[in-house]
Amino acid sequence: MTKGTVSQSGSRLNADTAKGLAVLPGVLRLSYNSFSSAAARALAAFQGIRIEFEDFPRMDEQSARSFLRLAEAGKVSIAWLRARRLIGHIERSTVLALARYADSVDLDGLPDLTASEANVLATFKGVQILLYLDRLDKKTAVNLAKASPELLHVSVRHATDAALIALAASNATDELQIRLESGSLSARSAAALARFRGHTLWLVLRKSPAVSVMREIAQFNNHLSIHIPIVTPDIAKTLADSDGTLDLDYDKSSSPVVETILSNSNREITTRRTP
Repeated sequence: MTKGTVSQSGSRLNADTAKGLAVLPGVLRLSYNSFSSAAARALAAFQGIRIEFEDFPRMDEQSARSFLRLAEAGKVSIAWLRARRLIGHIERSTVLALARYADSVDLDGLPDLTASEANVLATFKGVQILLYLDRLDKKTAVNLAKASPELLHVSVRHATDAALIALAASNATDELQIRLESGSLSARSAAALARFRGHTLWLVLRKSPAVSVMREIAQFNNHLSIHIPIVTPDIAKTLADSDGTLDLDYDKSSSPVVETILSNSNREITTRRTP
């Protein structure tokens, strides 16, 4: 039997199909919503080259641990792992352990990530980690910053100043995205974020920052992408006098001169007003 790639997809993998797939010698590329327990047991005996999951399927805890062992042995790869699909079926610790072997991880469904749980992701070197948190403290942020995805996205309702400063030291190789759902960005955290070592800093702020804070953010001289509710002439001038490229989304301006200031910027600025 030749060692090619076999692709299979469906809603739920059953035992009979899994038994047939388990004896194939090559690469299995699978896209299923869920596995029955019997199907997972059959497929866990796979002796081919590798199982590639397009989106890690829902299954029970024992089955998930079997595939975790295969992932640790280099026999399983995961394109997407989505916590919301798995929580309630698989233990949190197993979800996070599997996440280390995924290219892209969406942890929506884990709003209360602890520092020790974040540390599990420290060895992550995939494409992206997406987090949606209620709170972020310094210890958790320090551990998240150890991970090395291309993109780290953190949407958070409440983050301490120390947490944002810690997050600014992220090892993300390309882009750091922060959506701050409440509260204000301080000058200290803005200055730290401006020192992010990657290419793109992406910020969504529900409250427009003070000019002094925006002045610190504007020191980031690679690609800055920022969404704020209101742009004042002073904020516009601060951004216009900085270096690098900028995508600026805003809801409204406080003066007609804002557009004029931005259009005469030293910085290459693309603007978009949210309707």
